[in-house]
Amino acid sequence: VAAAAAQVSLSPAAVAARLEDLEWLVSSIDNAVDMAALGGLPVLTSLLAQARDASSGADADAATRESAVRGAAWTLGTAVRHHLPLQEAAAALGAVPLLLD
Repeated sequence: VAAAAAQVSLSPAAVAARLEDLEWLVSSIDNAVDMAALGGLPVLTSLLAQARDASSGADADAATRESAVRGAAWTLGTAVRHHLPLQEAAAALGAVPLLLD
């Protein structure tokens, strides 16, 4: 799934909008578990890592990219909030340091 996601080209605004929808869906524990089973945790962690590694330029898309990063962080937090196995999986992927950066 992560490889397929890397091949899709969406604007930062489109990514932010999709993440907003996904965040609402993963507020249900069952949906959060399904999202993780489908490979969603590595994708969200990858979005956070890309944001950390990206330059902090002041271009026109910087605010939109920041919105996508916030969406990834919010979605990840919502997905793992009430489920210890998902919390452990996210931690194993290195999500905690990325969230603290």
